[in-house]
Amino acid sequence: MAFLKFVFFLRLHMYWNGLKGKVIKLELIVFTHLRIFSLLKAQHSMSGKQIFFLFVILLPACKDHPPTSEPSAGDISKEEIMTFLKVYDDAWNTKKNKVVDSLYASQYKYFTSVGGVSSRARNLEILAADYYKLVSANRTEIDISIDGNTAIVSSRWQGTGMWKGEPFDDNQRCGLVIQKRGNELKLLSEHCVDISTEQSF
Repeated sequence: MAFLKFVFFLRLHMYWNGLKGKVIKLELIVFTHLRIFSLLKAQHSMSGKQIFFLFVILLPACKDHPPTSEPSAGDISKEEIMTFLKVYDDAWNTKKNKVVDSLYASQYKYFTSVGGVSSRARNLEILAADYYKLVSANRTEIDISIDGNTAIVSSRWQGTGMWKGEPFDDNQRCGLVIQKRGNELKLLSEHCVDISTEQSF
């Protein structure tokens, strides 16, 4: 019985330490220590020196340890995002409308380099159109920021091709918002702006 009491008070000490972190309730710790000392001395005839060495061994387990942030099952990973980007770019570059359509969220929005907003349907229409031809494309300088099941991806997109009979040579900074839903990743929005040589604020 005395041993169970000892375990109870020690666990109480550890629980309180872990719950409050650095803000330690001194009165609770003092009470707990005194109670354990008295139980050990009364029930096990342990000397003060023996009890002291026991606490030297046990107290490190009671220290405050910062909680580890384990990713949950629904969190998105950088590896998943990189795979998603490759599939998306390959599908766009080869005009695979069905694949691109499957990667878009239902309320997908594209914010253009001149301040316009394009819908999912409009983007798919452009991709399928004969007047849009992509000759080369490359995505570099990829930087990924993750918050739970959502990620913001910054990248540099460079592409050449034809737009309504006129050649284009784009060099843009693109931001993508990607969200994980169950086991699927969906593209919520994109915003691409021309990279300027002028210094930004």
